[in-house]
Amino acid sequence: MISRVAAFSGLLAAIAPASAEITGPIPLAWRWTEQTAAAPAGQPQVNDDSITIAVGGRIYNLDRVTGNLNWRYPAGESISGSFRTGAVRSGNMVIAAGDDKSVYSVDASNGQLLWQHLSDDPITSNAVVAGDYVVYVTSNQKLHALFLSDGKPAWQTPLTVAEAIHPHIEAYENTVIYSTPRGTLTAVDTTTQRNRWSQKFSQLSPRGGFTVAADRVYVNSFNFVIALRANSGSLIWQNNAGSQLDIRPAASSDTIAAVTQNGGLVAYNSSGRAIFGKPLQVGFPIAPPTFVGKYVCVATANGAINMVDVQAASIIWSYVIPPITRASNSGGSSAPAGGPPGLGGAAGGPGGSGAPGGFGAPGGFGAPGGQGAGGGQGTTPTNQPTFSLASGQPVAVGNSLYVLTREGSLLAFDKDLGIDLTPPDISMVWPRPGEETAGRAPAEMVFKLEDLGIGIRTESVKVTINGKEYIHKLSNDGFVSVLIITGGANPAINNGRALVKVTATDWLGNSKTAEFNLSIDNSLPPMGSPPRTNTGGAGGTGGGAGSGAIG
Repeated sequence: MISRVAAFSGLLAAIAPASAEITGPIPLAWRWTEQTAAAPAGQPQVNDDSITIAVGGRIYNLDRVTGNLNWRYPAGESISGSFRTGAVRSGNMVIAAGDDKSVYSVDASNGQLLWQHLSDDPITSNAVVAGDYVVYVTSNQKLHALFLSDGKPAWQTPLTVAEAIHPHIEAYENTVIYSTPRGTLTAVDTTTQRNRWSQKFSQLSPRGGFTVAADRVYVNSFNFVIALRANSGSLIWQNNAGSQLDIRPAASSDTIAAVTQNGGLVAYNSSGRAIFGKPLQVGFPIAPPTFVGKYVCVATANGAINMVDVQAASIIWSYVIPPITRASNSGGSSAPAGGPPGLGGAAGGPGGSGAPGGFGAPGGFGAPGGQGAGGGQGTTPTNQPTFSLASGQPVAVGNSLYVLTREGSLLAFDKDLGIDLTPPDISMVWPRPGEETAGRAPAEMVFKLEDLGIGIRTESVKVTINGKEYIHKLSNDGFVSVLIITGGANPAINNGRALVKVTATDWLGNSKTAEFNLSIDNSLPPMGSPPRTNTGGAGGTGGGAGSGAIG
């Protein structure tokens, strides 16, 4: 565990979880880490004084204030597989499905096993609690229901679905809701084992295209954000976002937010009216958005957690998650990270016209295109990563925000428990400080900025050389690049001593200006750019798609 509050643990343990909401940028309080070969998913399950997560082959329960371990299951050797789909809490029970074909229920207070159910076939979905039942999907497209109390099968025969079932399922009261690649969204009553309702859409994302919130189901289908009644599946409203949507939407009591495939955030009120016009660019979503009080939090493919004020249509905080193993500047020069994953293929064509008050006849199904691989990261010769990716939706409780990463760590941000009195770290990675070098084109200076506590305000970064401000480019993972050109804004540096100043401020106002000296001799060969052993490239191209859209 990496803890920023260890020295204050005795004091903080006496502080009860705050009931107030997050109102702006929040510093990191602690970071817990566990090694895993399989990226975890799902949301951390937060109680009054503890957090439960499923990572690797175990379920862990941590203290909310310190991040210290309360218990783990199994206490000894881990299960034979991994928990890839997260855990869910119901009362004093924690339920998680493993890829060892088992569903586990453990006591949330002490981690003791309550029951274990072994499936005949591999489990391909998350486990959900629907009424008195635990429901999951297997690889042969069957829905299974277990009694929550003892894990025994509740249905004599599993429910077979004719279509493939997407891996993300959700529950509403005693119904389980699932989607299929052909655009069908279906709610099954777990008591009767019969369909309560079913709706047809032109497209539903395999990454999960719907969210259950209160008594509504919000759906992303092609360009449309759609609101349904959870008990009947009937249409409440639908709104065209103007661009193809990705992953599932987020919803609070009065606001719905969704992210497009090109990284634009759109938002609507509970009546379906757009809150702002043009989509706000936040970046390619790596996990579904979630509400943090009145704000929307979006984890993106550049390693950032972005907090958006929907009413003001502005990003009020952005934090790039540092990797567990941090890159070192020794032994070579660093370079900015590579491009984000490629987007899916083109959307399908339009469907039929909808009758007033209902859904139009759907067009033919438009299969989503494949997601291209992202460009490689530019790194030191040791090929160490420069940021971590969030694994699931962040979770906000009171003053705290919790983010689970793909490498198996949990970050806890808290405006009361987090302490950040230090300014950002600034280092010069190319050329090395004090070097004798040419100051003419082609030349590039590279600096590394880092603030583990709360992150750096992008607009605060400034670079001057001998008192003149030079235009720079700041990458998401904190690399600042200054290109020297023949003339214009970034002219060549004259012979003699060059004083380079870099200024950066974090989101709490802690500021630093670092100074570096160079000896400029323009008779020397140009310094060029730093060597890159694994430079970032563009994302891959998505596959094609068939036709189909909202009717």
